Amino acid sequence: MPLLWPSNRLGEAIAFVARAHGLADREAESSVASVDIEAVAESAGIEAEKVRMLYRDVDAVLAASAPALIRVEDGFLVLLRNCGRTSVFVSADLSEVRIERSVVSSLFREAVETSRSAALDRLLETVQSGREELRRRLIAERFGEEEVGECWLIRRSLRASFWRHLADSAAMTYAFALTATHVARYVIFVLAWAVIGRAALEGKPDGAWLVAWMLLLLLLIPIHYVASTLQGLVALACGFVLRQRLLYGSLRLDPEQLRTDGAGRHLARVFEGDAVEVLGRSGGFLAFFALIELTIAAFVLAGGAGGILHVVLLAGWILVITVMTIAFHRRYDNWSSQRLSLTGDLVERMVGHRTRLVQEPPELWHDDEDRQLEGYIDSSLRLDRSLPWITAVIPRGWIALALLGLAPSILNGQKTPAALAISLGGIVLAQQAMKRLATGLPDVIGALSAWKKVAPLSRAASQPRDRHAVIASRAGEGTVVDAKGIGFRYGNRAEPVLRGCSFSVRTGERIVLAGSSGSGKSTLASILSGARLPDAGLLLLDGFDHASLGSAGWRRRAVLAPQFHENHVLSESFAFNLLMGRSWPPQPEDWRDAEELCEELGLGDLLAQMPAGLSQMVGETGWRLSHGEQSRLFIARALLQNAELVVLDESFAALDPATLQRAIDCVVRRAPALVVIAHP
Repeated sequence: MPLLWPSNRLGEAIAFVARAHGLADREAESSVASVDIEAVAESAGIEAEKVRMLYRDVDAVLAASAPALIRVEDGFLVLLRNCGRTSVFVSADLSEVRIERSVVSSLFREAVETSRSAALDRLLETVQSGREELRRRLIAERFGEEEVGECWLIRRSLRASFWRHLADSAAMTYAFALTATHVARYVIFVLAWAVIGRAALEGKPDGAWLVAWMLLLLLLIPIHYVASTLQGLVALACGFVLRQRLLYGSLRLDPEQLRTDGAGRHLARVFEGDAVEVLGRSGGFLAFFALIELTIAAFVLAGGAGGILHVVLLAGWILVITVMTIAFHRRYDNWSSQRLSLTGDLVERMVGHRTRLVQEPPELWHDDEDRQLEGYIDSSLRLDRSLPWITAVIPRGWIALALLGLAPSILNGQKTPAALAISLGGIVLAQQAMKRLATGLPDVIGALSAWKKVAPLSRAASQPRDRHAVIASRAGEGTVVDAKGIGFRYGNRAEPVLRGCSFSVRTGERIVLAGSSGSGKSTLASILSGARLPDAGLLLLDGFDHASLGSAGWRRRAVLAPQFHENHVLSESFAFNLLMGRSWPPQPEDWRDAEELCEELGLGDLLAQMPAGLSQMVGETGWRLSHGEQSRLFIARALLQNAELVVLDESFAALDPATLQRAIDCVVRRAPALVVIAHP
């Protein structure tokens, strides 16, 4: 049975896994089957995340990876699912094969163990007992970090809707269980009081009725415990999916939109994203439980003295609550917008604080803040005045309305005491639900208002990455980039920045792109690196377009060092800033490459001054780098990614003549194909 799939059937294998797990709505494109696993998965509307299989982690990776593709020599294994200690694989003839997971993991460990067996056997030749166990432990200790295989986790694309991801998680299962638990809880609660109430009204409060009542109340204890546990699980699952989506959406926002909005607005979005989860969790559960209680109360009221009249009054009061909620929501939304405007303005002013101190007259520093603060205080007062209508009027208004509806039954005296007792119980139950609703509604409204602010992040997560897709074709021999008729226009501009741009870059070429400010040099650089996609024309990298290579495949082949103001030194180790384009943690050869390149770029003296060398923390909270040192760090970061095309956008502007010549020599020597952007 051919368990190993050949590489030319990659698209078929991914499509099979996607269908089996319901992860995608379309088939993988066979035209990109031989390019890249990530690209093939992207063409099928799913994602493939690469995971390194280390010697010590093989069992854990296999146990947690299904569904997955595992590279084996010139082919790959298709892991469909795990069942206990066994794994189910799909063979090349589409039949399922169940194999013990320990057998599979031993196959990956065998290469490491075989290559070290002779040396270990000589070391352990004097050991009399437990030799195999000791041998296994020594290998794990010495070679545990050695990579023994590659694995790609197959999962639904993060571009899928929020509700799809929520359905994939355990949140929906927990939510259904929570609903059933609370319905059972209230039914038992009503039944318990119905038992004791009937006994009291019939004048037969004997021991049997009392025991039945106590048993029903005791039954509520484990049900309440289960409900509390499920409530926490629902909150965790929903919070994880929400934060994952907002993070993914924030990483996919259009760069120009980021610049337009500013840092202050995005910081405000961070606050609102947290508010969506916190307020939605606290108020959402209360409102949800209140709706369950109101439904049960409606059935109780229908069987009481008020009958259908009480049900109509309950529905009418819920309509009044809806109107009050809409009015409160408008005021809350206005208050929230002004609060976020204050936050955004404060951040922007803090960023430009030094400029304001020098350039702006002191008497004008606080005029805008005072006006904004007055508006915020006014909206806060209006919001505070409307809040009591939600928290106080809703439950108390219902009591008055319900007793008014019960008055005809009391006055005509035609209803039995039991019917009156049922109505009173239903009124009290609905009143408790109204209290929950009044407590939870402000939080729910706050969460809805916050969601409006972070909705752009959710929409950005669903936007397709590629604006167009073309059939891949091979370019001329040695051609790295082949561009024909490239065009690009920013969304808020009438005229395109690039129009009809055609050129090619071959291996070994060193190209200097010069032009005036605003002529589109940096835009072209971002298109070459895949950070932006052209609106028109055809761009091939190594003979394939962006749709064929996928985002990850394109980034591996083309790398950009952006302009200084768009590049950053992260508050981490110097090594992390250098090697962030490679896999992490770094291997010994990565460490050696970084040290050699730093020496070539003239950063050797800097490393010698740092107490921890490459491990020294740098950035805002660590070792501060000069402008020129940062520029060379950015150049080294780009070169260490070993891409076929290196694009440097004004990376040499801050270097003195001697350092400039040294950096240019290094870049020319190391880059397979080089495009340098500079002012004339």
